[in-house]
Amino acid sequence: MTMRAGFDYVVIGAGAAGCVVAGRLAAAGARVVVIEAGGSDRNPLIGIPGANVVTGTDPSLNWSYQTQPVASLGQRSLYWAQGRVLGGSGSINGMMYLRGQPEDFDAWSAMGATGWHWDAVLPAFRRSETNERGASDLHGGDGPLHVSKGVATAPVCDLLLEAAGAAGLPVTDDLNRPAAESFGHVDQTLHRGRRSGPAGAWLHPQRRAGRLMVLTHTRALRLIVEHQRVVGVLCRGPEGDQEIRAEAEVILSAGAVNSPALLLQSGIGPARDLRALGLEVVLDLPGVGGNLQNHPCYKIMYTTSAPVTAYAHVRPLGALKAGLDYVLHRAGPLARGLFPTAGLFRVGPQDHQAMQVCMAPALVIRRRPGILGILPQRHGFTLLLNQGIPRSVGQVTLASADPLAAPRIQPGYFGDPADTTDLIEGIRRLQALMREAPLAGVIEAQIQPAGAPRTDGELAADIAASATTHFHPVGTCRMGLGNDAVVTPDLRLRGLDGLRIADASVMPRIVNGNTFAATLMIGERAAEFILGARATHA
Repeated sequence: MTMRAGFDYVVIGAGAAGCVVAGRLAAAGARVVVIEAGGSDRNPLIGIPGANVVTGTDPSLNWSYQTQPVASLGQRSLYWAQGRVLGGSGSINGMMYLRGQPEDFDAWSAMGATGWHWDAVLPAFRRSETNERGASDLHGGDGPLHVSKGVATAPVCDLLLEAAGAAGLPVTDDLNRPAAESFGHVDQTLHRGRRSGPAGAWLHPQRRAGRLMVLTHTRALRLIVEHQRVVGVLCRGPEGDQEIRAEAEVILSAGAVNSPALLLQSGIGPARDLRALGLEVVLDLPGVGGNLQNHPCYKIMYTTSAPVTAYAHVRPLGALKAGLDYVLHRAGPLARGLFPTAGLFRVGPQDHQAMQVCMAPALVIRRRPGILGILPQRHGFTLLLNQGIPRSVGQVTLASADPLAAPRIQPGYFGDPADTTDLIEGIRRLQALMREAPLAGVIEAQIQPAGAPRTDGELAADIAASATTHFHPVGTCRMGLGNDAVVTPDLRLRGLDGLRIADASVMPRIVNGNTFAATLMIGERAAEFILGARATHA
């Protein structure tokens, strides 16, 4: 076994937050090494927005997890895509840039994550982005990540917005503007027809400048703890096993599945569970792996009687034109993401419970593996309905003491029956929206679920049979002040020195919207905390 030293900071995981932390620390002059289980992000398809239908599920680029069977979903096991490549899920996601609502972050603060209210996190959001709209009180104008304004990619996208307006729902040109309900075209992390991802924005510039080291295909096995302090990590890579040590801090940014798994493998977690696996208890920390939250997702599809969707782009002449537009001009359908239009609307008795609907202007049906297996066969569109703040929670645990074994993911979907009730109400409201002009005039038939209207019982059965996820796991190392919290509000591990956690796992509660932007914000704030401590001790 070899040992590497001479680093101020060791960052475990080159996902969204890990790239931000590593890049910011290196830019400030710190000696940083980044450990990533996956490989390079040089795959040319990663940069092509329209290729996300392939890269998003490519097993060479993600962990391809399967959950434990879910009782409320008919004992189905669900596929979870999680990025395993430089940039993490930010290299394979749908590029939707939705921050969540101010109430989300105010709720974090009220739940014990003091100092994470909206007014405190907004500067970090702004610092991370160069928004196409330019700098403002809401947006940044000189950050590393490029954010493009949302645009319609097919006429049906604008028809949805007209229907929303007819139904009395607000229509906006910026879905990141605080609003209880709103519909609009989604900002995307794109720049000049290419994906703008965390690796390209924060990591690669510092790496090219020689300010940090990146070790790819290197798997973290366990943390090294000495005298109540985390001092490094034991890794397995192309050169075999090695210890990599940090003189200042270790930052764990492996994501909502792998961060708790690494803590557990290191003897940090619920003591009873650790002993049952024969693992030495280093720190009894009951909250590790708990509080798992994700957005359950329900798919509704409609065929159209008019050529208002993206189907024209996959027919031979249309596909040829789309390819030429992209190659010659970085324009056309390949230059945008799959879900250009979205909306938030309220349901249920909770003050802050929203449903998010995302529209793909095509029929998204996977008939077989590969890009040809997902190409639509006719005109139509797909709606993904996500429950904004589910009540149900799950857990990440270990399957064994083998650090290379996949962890057990128990998602807990619909464990609380009220989540099913809310989702049914969301489906009803969405179906009613489809009956609004002018959208209703082009809809031919609802093909999934087939037939309408349906009883609540039938919808509940269909949710159990077909609901999936939008790949937004959070919460398994939540920050707060109680005994079930894993990290403090400044992201330090409770009970041991030398370790901070910076990724989606620290969210006390999931946000109303996609989690990518909020994860970048967490990375920015982690760097802020670390550099502040570094300046104090200098």
